[in-house]
Amino acid sequence: MPQRILIKSTSGVRGIVGAGLDPLLATAYGAAFGTMLRKSSVVVGRDSRPSGEMLTQAVVAGLTSVGIPDRGDRRQETESGRRHLCHGLA
Repeated sequence: MPQRILIKSTSGVRGIVGAGLDPLLATAYGAAFGTMLRKSSVVVGRDSRPSGEMLTQAVVAGLTSVGIPDRGDRRQETESGRRHLCHGLA
């Protein structure tokens, strides 16, 4: 059985899809983050990897399950671009 390694940091959760990182985990993290946040807006971004869209949809499902509205704008964006988007939410 392959080793399951997840890297958790302030910028998100990183791992290998299928070896510890999957849509169920992404949904659970989205729900936990939304519960902790207690805000009405969240910027969800992704990178260009093929699994990015699937995992983004799972995170959004978790967020909406705890009352964070889906703004529908989930674009592929750089880390610095996401930070810029976040300044308008503060």
